[in-house]
Amino acid sequence: MKTLTSRTLTLSCLLWAVPHLAHAQTAVSSPGGAIPTPAQAVKQAEAQAQGQFTEMRRSTVGGQIQEAWDDADDTAGVVRLPYCPTCSYKVRLREHMVSRITLPKGETIKKIDVGDKPEFTVEQRGPKSLSVKPAGYGVDSNIIVEGNSGAIYPIYLRSENAFSVNIPDMFVEIYGTVHPQNVEVAGIDTIDGQVFNDRGNPVPQPDSPPLKADGKPGTTQHPYDKLPPGWTPPQEGDFVEHIPFDRKKLRGWGEYELWGGGPHIKELKASIATIYKDDYMTFIRFDPDKWAAVELPTAYVVVDGIDELVNTRLDGKEYIIESTHRLITFKSGQTFLCIKYTGAS
Repeated sequence: MKTLTSRTLTLSCLLWAVPHLAHAQTAVSSPGGAIPTPAQAVKQAEAQAQGQFTEMRRSTVGGQIQEAWDDADDTAGVVRLPYCPTCSYKVRLREHMVSRITLPKGETIKKIDVGDKPEFTVEQRGPKSLSVKPAGYGVDSNIIVEGNSGAIYPIYLRSENAFSVNIPDMFVEIYGTVHPQNVEVAGIDTIDGQVFNDRGNPVPQPDSPPLKADGKPGTTQHPYDKLPPGWTPPQEGDFVEHIPFDRKKLRGWGEYELWGGGPHIKELKASIATIYKDDYMTFIRFDPDKWAAVELPTAYVVVDGIDELVNTRLDGKEYIIESTHRLITFKSGQTFLCIKYTGAS
């Protein structure tokens, strides 16, 4: 007679238990009759009795480091985009990485609509920011953010992988100021007849009749009385000064040298139609036919051998840089463009 090993006996017991398990389960009574054993449980027990267990997903082992970061500078992955009520915003994501998007000053999130929820996880983080994480790569979608101001922010999302030559946008700031009634404060703007500068501070108008508290002509009303709720006027000794624009001081046409490198340098250089300046600002005018294909770069100047971010804003097809430094650097991902002023002053 053949002797059974303990392993054979154990397997036989398991196989014997399968039909008896079903029989034992059906013995339980219920108001509607016997409760049947789920077919999936019987199938799983038979498979496991033969050593067949389902596969577990494990973490990827190696080969997933993005080498584009090897030579990236300290500002890589940080993008600042000016608020524009008629623009959309493009955000580059990467698989296995999360990105944060923040809205302009004065804005809070009311609602977020996600185009493809299975591929993109979008969660609100605080009153005016959200995090986005893609499930994979080689996919795109969009999100529509509605602000409590009434402004709408259409945001395009594209996901790439570890082999991409592009640095992902880890932090995207949509900068500027939005009035609670969806009136943009960028450059010179008005709210209920009151004029504001690009800092959000009111600018007194000499031709305006004096106002009293009810807003009707009469006794003088302080211009800060018309500030929207939550806004604070400049304090005593505030260094912010409103400087009127003087076209007579514009100069520098044809007195700039351009050079640079990166995957999109040709497109960036070709999109610039002309450059000029005044005593306070540098103005970059883009070619309307070529600018649409170019991501708006970030501007830097070199101070004591270190790149420092410069405030910028958009006015139509003009990119205004709040600096007249002789050497300004544009950066967008791995593309950079040096803009050097060669004029006398």
